[in-house]
Amino acid sequence: MRKSFLLCTFLATGIAALVCILPILYLESLGKPQSPYHMIQLLCCFLCFLSSFSFIWNTRGNGLSSTKVLATVACLLSGGWVGFFVYALVSMAQAGA
Repeated sequence: MRKSFLLCTFLATGIAALVCILPILYLESLGKPQSPYHMIQLLCCFLCFLSSFSFIWNTRGNGLSSTKVLATVACLLSGGWVGFFVYALVSMAQAGA
């Protein structure tokens, strides 16, 4: 039950984060604000990172499968995005922005 919930969570949040890319690019080209989509994408990336890491941790003794590979890719990509966001916030705070 718990593993299937984590699987559904990291898949749903990963797909939602990817789906947010198109509206962001479209609104960017129109010069309109994209902040709601950025916030949804950030939240989805954070949840995807946590749920994919938890899925990998809970299935660590079961051997390698395509689901674990997908969870690893999701964990690395969403973790990189969250890390970049934290880096940008720290850089802006040090610059006084």
